[in-house]
Amino acid sequence: MNARTLARDKKYMPRRPWPKKAQLRKVVKVIHYAGGYEIRTELVDNLEYLGLPNKWWDRPGRFMTMRSAYTTNGDYIGNPRTARRLVVKRGLSMLQKTDPKHCVCTIGFNAKEGKWYGWSHRAICGFGLGDRIFNERWKKQRADGKTPYKQHGDRVITQYAHAKLAAKRFASSVS
Repeated sequence: MNARTLARDKKYMPRRPWPKKAQLRKVVKVIHYAGGYEIRTELVDNLEYLGLPNKWWDRPGRFMTMRSAYTTNGDYIGNPRTARRLVVKRGLSMLQKTDPKHCVCTIGFNAKEGKWYGWSHRAICGFGLGDRIFNERWKKQRADGKTPYKQHGDRVITQYAHAKLAAKRFASSVS
């Protein structure tokens, strides 16, 4: 860890004596950004993850600070670097989860390009009008296997709802 991280951890560390039971996460700082996301600094109690008996509740390393990016609705995006890359560099807005049961946003809309993007930690791809609705099990690929993801499908995208569907399918296939 660098000196800046250590100073932040020390600043938000609770005073001793520490409680013997695990504490809930506590948001200690929130920074709102113009792109429709926020960075939260949270104090996390590692007592339940240390895997130690209760007599070790006073051990160093129990608490840590964590910085995470969320939408204004409270949906998790990822780390601050990922959020900046998606919102500022890619120009995405309306970041959403593909399913309400999911915990991470994996699709977003770029109004300037008119495309819905789907992503995971491994890949990102945008789908707009004129591309094809993504089908993971599409069989008509080129012989060399290098068909672009925008062409993996039989139906052409004619509406933004179809582009959103393609982005959802892509995100679920690469996650």
